[in-house]
Amino acid sequence: MAKAKPKGPAATMAPPKAQDRRSAAILGLVLILVGGLALLLPVQASIAASTGLGALFVVAGVATMIHAAREKGMTSFNLHMLAGAAEVVGGILIWLSPLKGAAAIALLIVIVLAVQGGSHILMSVKLSETSGRAGLFLSGLASLLIAVFLVSRFPYSSVTEPGAMAGVALVAAGIGHVILAAGRRRAAPRPAR
Repeated sequence: MAKAKPKGPAATMAPPKAQDRRSAAILGLVLILVGGLALLLPVQASIAASTGLGALFVVAGVATMIHAAREKGMTSFNLHMLAGAAEVVGGILIWLSPLKGAAAIALLIVIVLAVQGGSHILMSVKLSETSGRAGLFLSGLASLLIAVFLVSRFPYSSVTEPGAMAGVALVAAGIGHVILAAGRRRAAPRPAR
């Protein structure tokens, strides 16, 4: 008995490659690790926390851009590069000016989270036929809600709260990518036995 061929957009989509799934899973794990470290940093002094937080944003941004470069054919390539670039630039600015005050650092964190959240939501919409895209959508929504929360509590006297919220957003982004990778794995064709 022959299988029916899919119709509509699913018919033109190439099945996700094992490398694509691995890349998304590795990005997710890096973001979870970096977010977990960011949650630990606000306990330290404001200057050390902001310097460390900047470095963590750079690592997260580089990981996001490497993921995008490995999957050049993906529909969300530009959005991944934009999110990665925002994380790198925001991280460098935070890293280079830890003494500029908590308000400036909090504002940079809000901008990075807003770009990250918006790009994850747009990626999830572009991946309309991909299993696991809900995780990416929810992580984007979490980043946007955290950015709104941070703006509503502005100004800050230390980077403790914004740093912790950035850590939560990075962990959520990591979980979203792991869910996406798991969905891609389930959607991948199984070899015939």
